[in-house]
Parts: sequence; structure tokens; C-alpha cells
Amino acid sequence: MNPHRLRTRSPLRRYAPLQSRKPPRRQPYGSEPAYLAWLRIQRCRAPGRPHPGGDAHHARHDQHGASLGAQLKDDRRAISLCRQCHQHLGALTGPFRGWTGQQVREWVDQQILEQRAEYLNRFAGLHEAMAF
Repeated sequence: MNPHRLRTRSPLRRYAPLQSRKPPRRQPYGSEPAYLAWLRIQRCRAPGRPHPGGDAHHARHDQHGASLGAQLKDDRRAISLCRQCHQHLGALTGPFRGWTGQQVREWVDQQILEQRAEYLNRFAGLHEAMAF
């Protein structure tokens, strides 16, 4: 074979057309990553349990008491609970033993109002300063 006569390759062919990148996913309605991060460092809200928090319990009902079912839960309707109390709340055991569903909904709603007010009061100055 003649060394001066190298075989040239044909250019690579694309078998499928180029696809454009998907746009970044939008945050769902009610998504507040900053609020959830703040919640996870707060104390547990369960009665008589001053444990450090760590879990964000999303209310499974809206502010009128209607069940949300499989809908995405609004981050603004979440409270801080430790892992153990989060499980107790779901099973109505531990500090929630003997509670009815209505009592749980009322307690969760009250905790949401208190914890949300703490968050907004703590960062109100920051929000006003950023508003220019």
C-alpha cells in the first residue's frame, strides 16, 4: 500500500435531528425553598416536645378544612416537626394520641399561622430593605 495515499473518512452523519434543550422547570405554585430551609432549623412544634425540628410537615388540608388529596402541597402551609413527631402525627400516636381529625386540623392551622408569622416578622426588615 502506498503510504502517501491515505484513506480519508467521510464526515460523520447525524441519524437523528438535534433536539433543543428543555426549558428549566418552573417552581410549582406555593413553592418557597427559603421558607422550607428556615423551617427545618426550627424547633419541633409538637406539644411538650422541645426537640430540634428537621422535617417540614405539609398540611393535607386547605385553610377551609377540605382535603387536598394528591394535589401538590403548598410550602406556605407547612410546620416544623422532628421526624418522630411527624410520624406520630400521621398515626395519631405519641403526643397526638386520642386526637380527632378535626382537632389535628385546627392545631395544624394554628401552628401554621404562628410559624408563618415568626418567619415573616423575622425577615420583614430584610424584605423591606430589598424592596428599594
